[in-house]
Amino acid sequence: MQTKLPVTGVDDRWLARPELVQKLLAASQNSQVLVLHAPAGYGKTQALVALFNHLITQHHHARQLVLTPQDADPLVCAKRFVGDTADVGEVALTVLVDDLDRWACASADWLCQLISVLPVGVHAVFATRVLDQARLVGLLAQGTVKVFDADVLRFSTEEVAAWCRQVLRWSTPIDQTLARETRGWPALVALLRDESGEPLKSARAAWASTRYQTRLRHFFEQQIFAAHSPEQQQRVRTIGRLDEVCDALVNAMYPGQDIRLAALVAAGWPLKPTQAGWYRFHPAFRNDVINYKIEVDDPPTAAVIDRAANWLIDQGHTAAAISLLIDKGDWEKVMPLVGSAAQTLLHGARFKTVIRWCQRIPKVLLFGNIDLCLSYIWCLLFSGDKQGAMSVLRELKNKMRGMFDPLIEPTIKYQELLLSELHLHDYHALVERVEELESAMPHLGDANQGRIFNLVAMIELGKGKMDVAAQAVWNAKKINRSVNNFQALSSSYFAEASILGAKGALRDALSLLQCADDIIETHDARLPAGIMHIFCRGYRLQLLYELGMYAEARHWLEQYRWLNTTQPIILVNFLFGMMDSRLACIEQGPMAGVLVLEKLMLSVAHEPLMQSKIEAERARITLAHESPEAAEPLIRQYLSTNHTLPDPAFVYPTEEVEGCGIEMARLMLHAGGDEAVTAMHMLDRHIVAARSTGRTWRLTKLYVLSALAHLLNGDARQARAPLLEAIRLASVNGAISTFLDEGTVLIDALSQLSSRQARLFTVAEQNHIARILSARGQARKPLPVPDINAREMEILRLVAEGLTSQTIAARLELSLQTVKWYLKGIYSKLGVGSRISAVDKARRLGLL
Repeated sequence: MQTKLPVTGVDDRWLARPELVQKLLAASQNSQVLVLHAPAGYGKTQALVALFNHLITQHHHARQLVLTPQDADPLVCAKRFVGDTADVGEVALTVLVDDLDRWACASADWLCQLISVLPVGVHAVFATRVLDQARLVGLLAQGTVKVFDADVLRFSTEEVAAWCRQVLRWSTPIDQTLARETRGWPALVALLRDESGEPLKSARAAWASTRYQTRLRHFFEQQIFAAHSPEQQQRVRTIGRLDEVCDALVNAMYPGQDIRLAALVAAGWPLKPTQAGWYRFHPAFRNDVINYKIEVDDPPTAAVIDRAANWLIDQGHTAAAISLLIDKGDWEKVMPLVGSAAQTLLHGARFKTVIRWCQRIPKVLLFGNIDLCLSYIWCLLFSGDKQGAMSVLRELKNKMRGMFDPLIEPTIKYQELLLSELHLHDYHALVERVEELESAMPHLGDANQGRIFNLVAMIELGKGKMDVAAQAVWNAKKINRSVNNFQALSSSYFAEASILGAKGALRDALSLLQCADDIIETHDARLPAGIMHIFCRGYRLQLLYELGMYAEARHWLEQYRWLNTTQPIILVNFLFGMMDSRLACIEQGPMAGVLVLEKLMLSVAHEPLMQSKIEAERARITLAHESPEAAEPLIRQYLSTNHTLPDPAFVYPTEEVEGCGIEMARLMLHAGGDEAVTAMHMLDRHIVAARSTGRTWRLTKLYVLSALAHLLNGDARQARAPLLEAIRLASVNGAISTFLDEGTVLIDALSQLSSRQARLFTVAEQNHIARILSARGQARKPLPVPDINAREMEILRLVAEGLTSQTIAARLELSLQTVKWYLKGIYSKLGVGSRISAVDKARRLGLL
């Protein structure tokens, strides 16, 4: 028995990984030897220490052993494993050996002999870079050895986020980009901590910083390359420039040397099999290799690159060949191939590769290839670099001055449209420009036609032509799939979601948005920039807010803010600010919401229409959360400005339930007198238009305002009919915030109507009324606090921290099934059905 072992040479803030410890414990007890095989920096030492300390804490027999030259003899080594433990065979003994690579004796044969002489009950755990599964295949077949590789040792997405939260103390949400870029390589995550002490406020700032990239370079040089011969280093620097490699390709590059990639994996290089016979280097390592300046003028190196490029072209892997030839600077071979290859990668949403090519190609050659320039602009646009796209487009137009190409001109116009800064009042101008582009569609090519159909769908939705919009989406999806244009296909899903949302199928719309996110997540694109930003980022927030899913809305708002930081778009920022204000009202009270609006007002100082909408929202908050008297001066100020009455036949896609006359009608109703009469007539016209176009989500809101009009006029009986209609629609589409946003006047009327005349409602409608009244703690009676015991509260707090059920089970030393049983009881007591809803409800009840 040993005392608890400190982590020597390891940061004392290293992340606790209970799930990994449980895996190690189970594997070490179920096999005689467990081998941890991974490149440097995968936390093998930390894993051994964590396992050792866990064993000691649980009163198991364990020891850590440092090998010596005498251990080359398996018998001597076996005796040292046992040491002075007298009762081996009666109790289990676990021996942990780190850094097996230091000893020349360590080999598969040595391990096989060691296993044959180890006493029963002795289990060994080795950390190594060289003994992988390929070298231990015989022992694996016998079942005496188990191997944990980098896939087991790496951080999960949740662990990356937890490390940034606990060690770096970052308060901003960590999106999946960081986990994807690091692939959970623990050392790369650990390097995010700035040793100089200067704070890095976000993962994106850290990842992009020169300091971090320098630390990465030093890590790869000292921990990966230094362990190998100069010849192998040079070979890997050349091979690593390729996206994927196979034995045939490597041996074409180095004929007569019989190189096996499996041997590179076994030697500790960060290389992983991807498909039959193909391997891929870790993306951060490959990026470092690409940025390393190799001597392409050196004849042997140039010959290797030529052989690789020729093999790749012969096998149909043109893009990989182009990357190599660009590194070499062989423009004579690059330019005939790069135009069509860039188009293919554009459709596949592999934007970063095209951008990297075009940034390396000399400008005189780049702008001499118009098709390549257009692909470059698209890639910059869809990867979020709007300013870069505009710069390239302006330079291309200057180069083409005096020229006219009927095939190129429509595409340039379309790109100008997407790159133009969109303002709320520009929507009709947008309609005209899109309709102009429709006539040029035969000259735009399939990829651009698919994108145009996406915009046409949005325009037709605004006009209320649901069937025409749906047909445009169908055409867009068909074209985008046929040309494998994943970026445009994701936009098609967003357009389709907006149609479903307008029809009232709010939850179905959320499901489609997830399809679009899944497409984006599998490629290197951020959410599409330009016009589709308005839906891609704002629409999900509107849906979640409407459905009362406030915690999820806040989560996505923070994620989308993250994506919008590099090239912010003013309309997107406006939509985010308005949603942030509403969520702040829920989370912290009306004053917090007002403060958000005041900051937003400063950011749109030159946008009078947006300022007007902010003023209307501030008045709404005052009406809903304070009093009509406090809102009176705000209403007078808003109505004193000339406002054009909106056309009920056209609804801006981003203003389905809050805009296109709704905010104006609300304030006119509260103003009373002639203003209220005008507002009621306006509502009647909009209700007729919404009915005729099938906009049931908007119709729900209009009926709520119609009921509010009668309530403000003191006529509760007249308010009953529109309120009943609103509840009938809401019980189907799930609308909640539509009611709550109008304040206590409407909520009190709904509560009285449901309690005094329950016979007017179906069971489904009564249940939905109950959900409305309980949301945000605005029920007529305080919500009863459920009787949650101490253990349930402990689990609920861990759930609120974002831990998985397995992590909770390991931390509390419970079985996974026991944790799930507790969660089921918590859900039942809180009256919810998910983890997020449980945390949200608990916070509203004051339990968290």
